[in-house]
Amino acid sequence: MSILWARADEEVRKAIQAAQQVAVEHALTFIEDRAAYTRRGKGGKTLERTTGLIAASFEHSTSRAQDAQLHTHCLIA
Repeated sequence: MSILWARADEEVRKAIQAAQQVAVEHALTFIEDRAAYTRRGKGGKTLERTTGLIAASFEHSTSRAQDAQLHTHCLIA
């Protein structure tokens, strides 16, 4: 997909980026629903689901080798 994104016209590039963003949002929702827990109580023995996550996402377009690679980094606070 990254090669197509790199070689496409602006309209197709925007569509691919929009699809990438939707995929990132779905992945964050999955993590929020299935893996976001906090510990409470003495020694953190009580495990509770969180009410949500705060995440920042950063879209990048190249790999470390400077090849075309559309991807997103997410930082969960």
